[in-house]
Amino acid sequence: MKIRTSYDYPPIPDRSMDWSAIDDHTYDCDCDQDGFFSLSPIGHGRTEADAITDLLEKMEDTMPKTEAAVSAVMLRRSGEHAIVEIEIGGEWFEIIREHLEGNFSHIAEAVGFTRKRSELQTESPDAPPHD
Repeated sequence: MKIRTSYDYPPIPDRSMDWSAIDDHTYDCDCDQDGFFSLSPIGHGRTEADAITDLLEKMEDTMPKTEAAVSAVMLRRSGEHAIVEIEIGGEWFEIIREHLEGNFSHIAEAVGFTRKRSELQTESPDAPPHD
């Protein structure tokens, strides 16, 4: 990340937007019939520090919220069930098991991966497999 700031001093009495900040490495903009517009977060503030803080908060808001690094997803069939498993840290965890009677679909978010992983880690090592 390389933050670039600018003292803009717009011709308005409100001084809360005098400074702007962007990340030089990810900043992107485009233009249309109305002029240029940003495709990336821009921080604004009364001071340079305020603009940088605003930029960092906006960048944090736009970043994906993931709690687990999923390296692979596997869909398999076991008997009458469709099973979705994810790989985290070299271990496979079942996150979906659905009885197969035609088409099916699911969306699993990262927080669900983390919750299922913690459930599996608290089970007894002698517990029978989920199949």
